[in-house]
Amino acid sequence: MSGKRDSAGAGDGLSPVLEERRRFALRDLEEVAEQVAAGELDEATAGRLRAGYEAELAAVEQAALELAPGDQGADHRVARDEQAVDGPADAPLEGRSTGRAIAGTFILIGALTVVILLAAQVFRSDDGSGPQAASDEVSALDAAAIAEMEEVIATHPEVVGMRLALADLYFEQGDYGSAIDHYLTVLSGEMTVEEESHTLGRIGWMAYATGQVEPAVEYLEASLRTNPQYSEGKLFLGIVRLYGLEDAAGALPLLEEVRALPDLSESVRLEVEAAIEDASSVLEAP
Repeated sequence: MSGKRDSAGAGDGLSPVLEERRRFALRDLEEVAEQVAAGELDEATAGRLRAGYEAELAAVEQAALELAPGDQGADHRVARDEQAVDGPADAPLEGRSTGRAIAGTFILIGALTVVILLAAQVFRSDDGSGPQAASDEVSALDAAAIAEMEEVIATHPEVVGMRLALADLYFEQGDYGSAIDHYLTVLSGEMTVEEESHTLGRIGWMAYATGQVEPAVEYLEASLRTNPQYSEGKLFLGIVRLYGLEDAAGALPLLEEVRALPDLSESVRLEVEAAIEDASSVLEAP
């Protein structure tokens, strides 16, 4: 198990998204060890939990390898045009009812055509290429591992870390319908500040991907009110403001703050700079 931890943390310059996933998984592994030592978990259950969290660390490592410099991001202009085909954004709703509305939208939309993005893939690509299928960007997880994680969650619904890790895996594979169910369940229970901001941010991004720009902004702003240091939330909100609201002035400070992050990988930095260039061009236009 220690070998997996070392390999997951071996790559310096992990994107903020991958770094948060890695941190959650490592923390949850430590909690499992503490619960076993305290006699709160039997070894069989602990083994299943460890397998899930170690699978998450392996997925982080694989995603980091696939997001090496030179990978293409997503063209948000094209993505936004595809989202427009699905229909106009719904009027913003109050509180968590918006999350339920988003869940209903997934049923109506069916299989999404937009890419599910990691941090390096939420920006437009320099060559202007359109979105690719999520399976082209992120390696599919072993179906048996996902089934095992679902089984553990069904038996131990109170294990927030495992549920959140599974929701993130669904999110990154493009299975929004499965992801939203788990994210909403996380929101309905007890969670840490980091877990709450992460969950609100991911729901906000999914709202944007389904054409609900104003609810997306509400969720993303809520995620940053919960945790002002949540880098992925800043990144997502900057993109939504720039390409969703066409608010370059509101987007630019967020994007510049993301660019200043010390652990930002070079490939992500290049994409952030491309988005900053877009925003600056709009602001400098006569």
